Amino acid sequence: MNIQPNDKIIDLGAGTGRNACMMANYLSTKGEFVGLDISSEMVTQFERKCASLPNAKIVNQRIDEPLPYENEFDKVFISFVLHGFPQDVRRKIIRNAFKVLKKGGNFSSWITTNFL
Repeated sequence: MNIQPNDKIIDLGAGTGRNACMMANYLSTKGEFVGLDISSEMVTQFERKCASLPNAKIVNQRIDEPLPYENEFDKVFISFVLHGFPQDVRRKIIRNAFKVLKKGGNFSSWITTNFL
């Protein structure tokens, strides 16, 4: 993902925080990792796993509804999530991903190509 120290990263469907722990290690104190997940169990696991990471947080939020962010993130990460949604919902999630990205931000193109 070519993570830079000051990047602001969002993970749509962050789950247990496994990816957050890995990515947050590349961030400086100015960088930030925000995970979104609908499952209260995943939020609890994320909080427990990432408790020592001051630049990582989780928000209990559906990713297929409008998000409270716009043009704020340098990178969007999504993994093992889209397959669980119908095609029309996948499109909403991908639109949300691009909405939260800053101009020139990074979102894996294989996801958009395979699911649109």
